[in-house]
Amino acid sequence: MVMPINLLGLGFISRIARLHGTIPVGIITRVGFAVSERTCAALRRLDKRWDGTVGRLLFYWPTLTISLTVRVMLDIWSSYIFEAN
Repeated sequence: MVMPINLLGLGFISRIARLHGTIPVGIITRVGFAVSERTCAALRRLDKRWDGTVGRLLFYWPTLTISLTVRVMLDIWSSYIFEAN
């Protein structure tokens, strides 16, 4: 139930942003870069911490999968917002 509500909320926000054009491209790219850098640093720490253990299977791989999925979804969403009409 939470995911559909989040998707509806993000869809509503993206349509408002496309309609009004209030979000500059530079802000989104800077925020995306900062989040990407922090995510990569956290994944590197997880990789070093659980090198060759069961923790890698339980924590690193699911975290990597989730972060890559979110990254792809945000890339698609950001390209959808900034496409030309």
